[in-house]
Amino acid sequence: MTAFGLDAVTPLEIKKENDRHLAVEWKDGHKSIYSFRDLRGACSCAVCVDEKTGIRILDPALVPEGIHPLNAKPVGRYGVQFQWSDGHSTGIYSFDYLRMLCLCSACQAHHQANS
Repeated sequence: MTAFGLDAVTPLEIKKENDRHLAVEWKDGHKSIYSFRDLRGACSCAVCVDEKTGIRILDPALVPEGIHPLNAKPVGRYGVQFQWSDGHSTGIYSFDYLRMLCLCSACQAHHQANS
């Protein structure tokens, strides 16, 4: 898959949209909305995805409905790490990965065209 351009993976703002969603405003003008539950279910750390096989260990269907981040901190200039209400905090969400997780029709069309 071809990566997005630099502006598309440079966040201007990452904030809580409401009690169940995170919003990211990207430098290219796009706004992505993610459910907290989907983000937690997409964690790609070694606790959630087997490092050797790449098989997902965490079943996203088992992520609690009311999950939410207690804290978020930047990781270098490339990502963000959440401390989740279920106690999990080892995942790093790169900005590339966050943009890839955007489910809007424009981002999905980009993924289709570049896969």
